Amino acid sequence: MIKMENDVLLKVNNLSKSFMGLKAVDSLSLEVPKNSVIGLIGPNGAGKSTVFNLITKLYDYDNGDIYFEHHCINNLKSHQVAKLGVARTFQNIRLYNNLSVLENVIVALDTDFDYNMLHVLTNSKKYKDIEEWKINKACELLKMTEGLYEMRFQKAHSLSYGAQRKLEIIR
Repeated sequence: MIKMENDVLLKVNNLSKSFMGLKAVDSLSLEVPKNSVIGLIGPNGAGKSTVFNLITKLYDYDNGDIYFEHHCINNLKSHQVAKLGVARTFQNIRLYNNLSVLENVIVALDTDFDYNMLHVLTNSKKYKDIEEWKINKACELLKMTEGLYEMRFQKAHSLSYGAQRKLEIIR
């Protein structure tokens, strides 16, 4: 654990990444305060997307340290970082277009549950309890974004671009 100010959510220290000898990110350090919105601005090829890919662990980095909520996430895998709440969206929206808004969120919640195919086939209590939890959690997440809960039964492809982007972020 590193000593950080209490209001710092994300801290990056001396982050570097090279691709075949070309420095994409060179000794980047930054702090993101809690409850803030920040942006990275720069021309094409400046390394903005690479920074997000490094923070979310989609890419491994050459040097540096990343802390989220005071905990070092250097040795975590991308799915572990995502579970902490650190995720990214892509320039092209990636949704399951033929699933409903609610189903898109449920799919994203469907990780690390301790049940197997037998539980599913027999519709066991354990399986039903987990499925009920996922539905409730998905609804709770959708209520956090204006308008999405009311559209929860609509197919993702029928949403406006803005609503699709909101859905992708919720997932």
